[in-house]
Amino acid sequence: MTNNLAPGQQQALEACIRDATSFMSVFLKAREHPQAALIFNGLIAHASMFVVESHRCLTTLFPDAQDVFSLHHADLLRKSRHRAKLLDNAEKSIEEVTAELITIARRQRDIFLEPHSGFLGPLKRALQPDMGLSICDGHIFTTTHSTIFEFGDDSDLNESAFAFGEAIGAYTTTVLNLFQIEIPSAVEPTKLPGNIEMRDIKYEALYNRGPLGADRMDFSAGLILILANINFIIYILSRLLLADSQTLFRLKFITAFHTNSNIRSIQDRLMVNKSASAKFADFFKKALGNSESRWLRKRRSLRNLLTHYLPDGQMVSELPVDATRTNIIEHHGGGLTFNEINALLDRNLLYLSGLLETSYNLAGDPFWLGKV
Repeated sequence: MTNNLAPGQQQALEACIRDATSFMSVFLKAREHPQAALIFNGLIAHASMFVVESHRCLTTLFPDAQDVFSLHHADLLRKSRHRAKLLDNAEKSIEEVTAELITIARRQRDIFLEPHSGFLGPLKRALQPDMGLSICDGHIFTTTHSTIFEFGDDSDLNESAFAFGEAIGAYTTTVLNLFQIEIPSAVEPTKLPGNIEMRDIKYEALYNRGPLGADRMDFSAGLILILANINFIIYILSRLLLADSQTLFRLKFITAFHTNSNIRSIQDRLMVNKSASAKFADFFKKALGNSESRWLRKRRSLRNLLTHYLPDGQMVSELPVDATRTNIIEHHGGGLTFNEINALLDRNLLYLSGLLETSYNLAGDPFWLGKV
């Protein structure tokens, strides 16, 4: 089946199979964790992008396999696939995307407040939290708002979550069976280092927090979404996959690339409107002015390869016929090796996480009252 692949296609096929194997491993490990539901919430957009993009790649390589891979699976996940780009959206401005987060917050508040009526209604509504935070050792890695946002739809999440899980699991199993990759029947219970728990708060307590939250609630909500996605990579996925995993590398790169792109977009909008405070301006200088961020913003061709698997025509023409995935990554790595890029991604994600947490005064345990 894999004979007669054109230059650049073999490495794309291997990357798809490798990602299918890695995602299945993550799914099985996460399923055995006591806080499985919180972990799976952070996987939605990443898994959706994997299904949609690998489906496109595999059906391009093997047109006769169209019937094997259910198009329904890819179609169902298409909206969520775009959320792996965080706030980047080709059809919407950064203001329109971050406004979605505020709309989600307000709808969730209405849902939580609706049952409280009668004599004690006002008091109950005043005390009622309306946002959940998933936290690992003090680091926010998902929120109830980010979960809804990543589904790409805020309809019935119980129904959506079941359909998503079924589609992702069925597709991944199909890929592994097709290429005769053995699926583990069981895994050891996952022992993620660190304490994973949930806190319930009122959303303004986070979105309006610190000097960044004081200026623009919509952009602040966007930055919190970015922080949660970075922390999911650092504190969850990096502990479920091996450090040299190419799947982990791919997810780190896509997250880091779009994080820097998102922050740059927010900065540009504030500069155009001349509405950035001095503290906001200082944040942008620190976030975007470092060498890792500058390097990442120049790597769109590498981002496209890692997102879509197949190299474009120009990329193929520049490489040996038998180029491996690592060869192609390094070819577009600005002179850096795979390991050097991997280390750069780790530094950048950890740096931006720390910068955002400091800017929002999240050190210590600021939401201890909301412990569930």
